[in-house]
Amino acid sequence: MINTDSIIPDYDDNSEKAAEYLRMVLPLISKCKIPANPINYSLCYEYVSGKNLPLRETFDRQIQDNQVMTPEFTQQLYKQFILNGASDKFDEIGSGLNALVHQTLDSIRQTESSANSSATAFSSQSAKLANVDDVSEVKDIVQGLIEETKQLANASSGLKTQLNDTNLEIEQLRDELEKMKEAAQTDALTGLLNRRAFDQEMEALMAKSEQCAQKTFLLLMDLDHFKRINDTCGHLVGDKVLRYTAKLLQQFVKDNDMVARYGGEEMAVLLNNIDKSKAIKVANDIREALEKSRLQRKDNGKSIGQVTLSVGLSALKPSDTVEALIGRADTALYQAKDAGRNQVVAI
Repeated sequence: MINTDSIIPDYDDNSEKAAEYLRMVLPLISKCKIPANPINYSLCYEYVSGKNLPLRETFDRQIQDNQVMTPEFTQQLYKQFILNGASDKFDEIGSGLNALVHQTLDSIRQTESSANSSATAFSSQSAKLANVDDVSEVKDIVQGLIEETKQLANASSGLKTQLNDTNLEIEQLRDELEKMKEAAQTDALTGLLNRRAFDQEMEALMAKSEQCAQKTFLLLMDLDHFKRINDTCGHLVGDKVLRYTAKLLQQFVKDNDMVARYGGEEMAVLLNNIDKSKAIKVANDIREALEKSRLQRKDNGKSIGQVTLSVGLSALKPSDTVEALIGRADTALYQAKDAGRNQVVAI
């Protein structure tokens, strides 16, 4: 799945890959004992593709605990991990827009009614003027016209106020939509960009690979022995380590760089307008800063132990593909792991 400007998910897997996922999905649906309806198929498709790790982790826990996957549960997963809560927000925003339209139409009808009444009154007073000789009667008619004009002006002013208020509310709804888009691109745990946003950024990067070649570097980072932290200290502590690492990464990047949670305990950093030696330095600065951190558990004050990460680094090449760039960085990351971890490898 790739992320677009729309909040609704979009898939660009070719037919061969989709067929491969189909073969993997059917046994999973059978294992989970859930109907092969569109919602469940989407969940399982995301699961087997490996691109939606938060969904995969939740799915795995449900399977490991032998919990029944009810329709209510799978629908909630679909809203949370595929639609990113967009359905509820769209309903809310749709209701708000519907109310605004009705309020505005009511104001327009009221103003139209006032205008029609004033037009009728003007015609009536005009007819009277044609047959009046007494000055006092003229004054009364003119006074009536003035009153009608005031009422029409008040109605117009009320409509203007209503339209201004409506415009403000529409701006608020627009802000809500922008927040939804931002939320759809943000990893809920770390606050970094999520995998979908990362994929989108990488696709956009390929369109300008010729101009950015050898000046853009991808860093894939993986926390060393992270499973041991989860097993020893628990998942809540593991989550805190991930959040701490995410904040640390953000301290070492510029505004035009990108930091994303690539998946699980893996992070990705995209450095722009930089040469190789400086990119390696940034990677080592991050690695050393985490290595020197002394993280403690808040519940008992005990040390979590030294936390380190391994880094694979690769430069963007002319006419590169997303798969090629990620593949090189991933290979470098495995080399860093094989060499003993807690180090940077650039290829």
